Amino acid sequence: MGLTETTYEKIIDLLFTTKIGPGTPLIERRLASVLGVSRTPVREALVRLELEGLVVKSGGQLTTVGVRSVREVMEIFHIRRLLETEAAGLAAVRTMPADKVFAIRSGLEAVRQSEQPSAALHWQADSALHSIIAESSGNEVLCDLILKARRRSQITHWMESGSEILEAVEDSLSLLDAIVSGDPVLARARMSEHIEQAARTVIQQLVPESSGSMTLYPAELH
Repeated sequence: MGLTETTYEKIIDLLFTTKIGPGTPLIERRLASVLGVSRTPVREALVRLELEGLVVKSGGQLTTVGVRSVREVMEIFHIRRLLETEAAGLAAVRTMPADKVFAIRSGLEAVRQSEQPSAALHWQADSALHSIIAESSGNEVLCDLILKARRRSQITHWMESGSEILEAVEDSLSLLDAIVSGDPVLARARMSEHIEQAARTVIQQLVPESSGSMTLYPAELH
């Protein structure tokens, strides 16, 4: 992995673990100092992030973390549901390797057993879950599309309470069990429910009065 790619991944980690919040200026010099690299790989990484829609230019000078609108969040999660339900079904049919199942379950259990489960810890476990499911689909193009869609949804920086995190972990374990069962219909249904719950969490942060019955169907996007 080249220096620019490594720098790109490190900035992604900073964004997703909320160490850099929405609307925060991303200054090349400061990022270079934090990451211990020159400004060149930082500049190249930020260009890539901007092309992917994860950051935006402000005033033509500063690159800042993008803040998503409710509509954009719903559109992103709608695409995620379409892609990831298919990946879950394929993963169930192909049989996920035992070592990967163990890795996912261990990560989720670590969050559940934590005295103070953090959003960052949950993100790491959840990211591993979705990444391994996508990889286990056996479709590289589908896996790449899922990764890009997930990054665009994760950049919204939603904050979760301890109870919400634990509820999400139980939901994730249920999804994992459905895939391990080898039932593609059940796996797709569990993934669809999982994505919709994640979307509700995000949208209720953006619009507290939003309905808890929200669903991600095309009619809602017009």
